[in-house]
Amino acid sequence: MIDKVNEMDTANKAKKIEYRDCYVAFLDILGFKELIKTSECSDIFNLMEDCVNSCKFYIDDVSETSRITKEYLNSVFEEITLNLISDSVVISVPSDRKCSLDVLVFVICSLIINCFKNYGVLFRGGISKGDFFAFENKVYGPALNDAYLLESQNAKFPRVIFTTELLEDYLAKNFNRDFNILSTAIEVDKNDYFNFVDYLFFLMHQGKANAKTEEQKEEFSNLIDKFNKKISDELATEKNPGVREKYVWLNEYMKRAKKSAKKRAKKRDSEHTAFAHNGVTL
Repeated sequence: MIDKVNEMDTANKAKKIEYRDCYVAFLDILGFKELIKTSECSDIFNLMEDCVNSCKFYIDDVSETSRITKEYLNSVFEEITLNLISDSVVISVPSDRKCSLDVLVFVICSLIINCFKNYGVLFRGGISKGDFFAFENKVYGPALNDAYLLESQNAKFPRVIFTTELLEDYLAKNFNRDFNILSTAIEVDKNDYFNFVDYLFFLMHQGKANAKTEEQKEEFSNLIDKFNKKISDELATEKNPGVREKYVWLNEYMKRAKKSAKKRAKKRDSEHTAFAHNGVTL
């Protein structure tokens, strides 16, 4: 027991205990209480594991014209932290790294799509930038507070929001067009002018492009159908005004994403992001 305590003390001393400027996402799993009531313990465990695994990517290759190396991109992915707090997910990436916000948005899209595909759950959240500390199961800092307030006070719907100020600061300092996820994964909500992670268009643009085999095409089509069915079922049966407005918003968002995907289909080859992750080219 004493040896174990000494090992923990050594690990704590090795970790530099200070804030780092990060992009921080606070995500809430919608309907988690109901999920707890209706699911087996193992199902909840698997959902949590999928959340954790959503940030574990490696870059296989980049295009010959890319000015950014796969080693650099992998080093950014390795600096991602992900922590679970009950029904919430906290993800961070250091803001001073090139491509940092693109990497974070990519991870959020992957998490949302994968967890909906496997468990039918949706997320609401906020992204902020500022001082943050994460080590093992300890996470805190002003940036986490700000991201939580965005989620709890402003997000309202199944969306992950952030300010234009945050986006413009990133584009001016650390954006790199050779890893351009933002062009297919952010939208401005015209009702309140928050930017949000455009996970449905990301799915339609990147997912369809990656569906090469008949099996992959069927899987992609089934996932779109699952989103549509979830929306139509909730709008047909839900009476709670607070829940219903979320699916009214999601229904309108789905319509916009489909319309955008059709417009962008002809441009996909020229705008296609030149890198591959986990064996899949994006």
